[in-house]
Parts: sequence; C-alpha cells; structure tokens
Amino acid sequence: MNELLRKRARYLLADTLQEPVLFFDKKDLLADFNQEAAEKFCLSKKDEEVMTRKYFETNILQLTYEDNPNPKINREVVLQKDYATISYHFTVQKIHSTRKGYMGRVYSFKDITKQKMMYNALENMSAYDQLTGFYTSRVFANKLAEWDSEPGEYIVAICNIAGLKLLNSFYDKNITNGVISKMSEELRDVLPEDTLISYADDDCTTIVARNITEEQMLLYLSTASRKLKKRGLENVPVFLNFGIARRENTAVSTEEYIKYAAMDLLLKKGKYGVEQRREMTMALTEEYFRNEYESLDHVNRIKILASGMAEKLGLDVADKQKLDLLCTYHDIGRVKTREEVWSRAALITRDELDIVKLHSIAGHQIVSNMQLEYDISDLVLYHHENYDGSGYPYGLTKEEIPLVSRVHAIVDAYDVMINDQRYKGAVSEEIAVDELRKFAGSQFDPALVKLFEEYLEENKEKGL
Repeated sequence: MNELLRKRARYLLADTLQEPVLFFDKKDLLADFNQEAAEKFCLSKKDEEVMTRKYFETNILQLTYEDNPNPKINREVVLQKDYATISYHFTVQKIHSTRKGYMGRVYSFKDITKQKMMYNALENMSAYDQLTGFYTSRVFANKLAEWDSEPGEYIVAICNIAGLKLLNSFYDKNITNGVISKMSEELRDVLPEDTLISYADDDCTTIVARNITEEQMLLYLSTASRKLKKRGLENVPVFLNFGIARRENTAVSTEEYIKYAAMDLLLKKGKYGVEQRREMTMALTEEYFRNEYESLDHVNRIKILASGMAEKLGLDVADKQKLDLLCTYHDIGRVKTREEVWSRAALITRDELDIVKLHSIAGHQIVSNMQLEYDISDLVLYHHENYDGSGYPYGLTKEEIPLVSRVHAIVDAYDVMINDQRYKGAVSEEIAVDELRKFAGSQFDPALVKLFEEYLEENKEKGL
C-alpha cells in the first residue's frame, strides 16, 4: 500500500471515532488529527507540522508541560468552549514501528462531562445534609481541621430542638422535618456567612464561628430560638436549646471545645428541660382534643367512673393518679393512625384492623416522651389487653394486665355503650351492664365487673 493510501486509511479510521484524536510525530510536531479534534480544539490544516506538542499542552490544554509523559496514563483536563465547560480524560500513547522504531505520540480524548456532573452532584449530596443544607459530619470535620491549622479564637455552639422525640412520636415525620428545616433557616439567617454549621441525624447542630464574640453568639442563637418558638408549629411551642464555648487555647483542638459546648447544653437542659417538656405536653394534649381524636366529654365521664372504682378498690394516691391519666391519654396513639378508619370501625378490613391495633404502641411511644406526673406508658400499651389473653398487642392474661388497665377497660367500655358513637347508637345502662356480664372472664376481669355493678347500684341509691 503506497503512502497516499495509508494516509487516506488513517484519516478514514480517525474520522470514524466520535472523540478527539491527535498524532504528534517523533519531532513533537502535530502530524494528524480527526474532525472531532478539529472542532473541539479549533485546529486547521495549517497547524500541521507547525504546532508543537508543548504548545498544545500548555496553550490549548493549559497543562504543565511534561517532556516525557508516561505512556498509557489517563489524565484529566477541563476546557471552556462556547461558554460551556467540557471535561475530558485523555491518554498519551507512544507509537512504535518494528521497521521505523519510535514514530510519535497519539493523544486520545473521552468526554466525561456528564459523568463529572453526576459525580459532582453526588459529592454535593454527600457534603450537605439534605434536610438542613448544613455540612455533613464528614465534611464538617475536614473543614474544622483546616481551621484548626490556622491561629485564632473561635466561638463554638451546640444546638438541638427540645423534645424532638416527643414531636416525632406525635406528628407525621413531614411535619417534624418541617420544624428542623425552619430551625436551619433561622440559624442561617442570624449567623455570619462564613460560619461552619453541621447537622447530624441525632438532632445535633454544631456551629463554629470566628471573628465574633461569645456575647454575639448568644444574641444570634437567642434570636433564632425566639423566632423558632413562634413559627415552628402552629399550636405547640418549639424550643431551641444551645450551649456555647469559646476556644481560647489554640493548642487545644476545636473538637475539645465542642465537648465543652455540649456540657453547657446539658446544664441548660437540666435547668429548663422539665418546664419546656411540660409546656409541650400541655400544648400537645390540647392539640389532641382540638382535633377530636378523642372526646373530652368521654374522658371526663370515665374519669368520674374510674375515680369511684378507685375508691372502692382502696387504690393508693399514685394508682389513682395513674388511672386518671390513663383515662385522658389511653387513645392518644390515634394521632398516628388514619382517622377515617376509626369513623367506620364496624366495617374495616383486616389490614385496617392491624393499623387500629398499632395505636396502643404509638400511644406508648408518645406518653413515654411526655412530661407527665406519673409514667403511664405501659398502661397505655396494655389498655386493649383482654382478661382471657385475646387482646393486643401482647395477649396478656389476668393479673399480667395491670389492675389500673383492667379497671379502665370496664369504665371505658361502659361509657362507650351508653353514649352515642359515630358508627352505632347508644344502649341503656341495663343493656350495657348485661354486656359487661356477658364478657366477664373473657374481655373483662369478672371480679372487677361485679365490683363495678355494686358501684353503679350505690350511685343509684344516692340518686347520682
């Protein structure tokens, strides 16, 4: 094959490639390139045998020129063309011939712009918490290491939302995520732009700021806390707690001062936490009745019945108070179930019944996070257990079920039967008592049913 045919074949092969390819001869002069290379690097035929490899690398690729780049090494270059950024991987390959020996170098390019954009997007996602927009713990630690290498004093702070577990147990996750998002907005609004902020899944927000005083940080966080309390939730106060420390000794890492700020946060939570939780509990209780998850009239009626039973049983003060609280909060887990299921309780499917049964567990979680005078979380969990073991969630029997829960089961069922319900009408007191007798020994404690009958008779005799 003559030289002309060889050259035409080389052009044909090169121009079928969809990526730029260039060939520099053994004198490091541009000897050949394909159409893609001509378009991407603005080359023309007049550049052949004139443009050097050094000129191509330093002026077009804008790389540091290497006299003898290692063959088969992938490198990366970013070019600006027509206001667009294009990223390439390119390979430099030495070409040898058995007859002529070393012939030159081939530069082959692969467009990786899309892959680079995807990588940057993933890197960005891993660098920032998606809910708050703050740094993730990993990136925050790297940034902090950079700051620690420089002299200077920093103000360090730790923040968290008081009672977030309680809010998570009461509200849908989207609502509490909205609260966290509002917290991030308020912090970002008051803190200087160059502040390092990190958010962790345990609701711990870490802040490191320079060129401000401890008093300024206190003012910033107090402002954010005050604004969050107003706009966090419509009817429930949201408290932002924080601890602050000043890094004075630059020989000590900022990580140590973060621990000091965490200790300050714990001290403040010990001082204000109980009152904050109590205020939130009162507000959530009002929210529970406001949204008609439970009838306040029903609660007040069964409290009276329960109080009478407590007197007949001779319960101590603690158990009396627990029974009273159980009457209030026994069905609070309904806030985590679909309310339309309850409105047609007589017609629900088996799957929907399973959803209904979950309200005991949900109620246990909510009440365990509340600031109540007595812990009634287990009583809420067991309030649908039956005397013969046919109840839920655990199928407890007889004395395995707390006495307070067994008393509540009777007074609750009785009041439900004698008062109008959404899915069935009320019955007379006599029929309600007959129903209690019918299910004594299965659903209800038979001894307590008998005691309840006596209590009702006594009230009749008193005209109550």
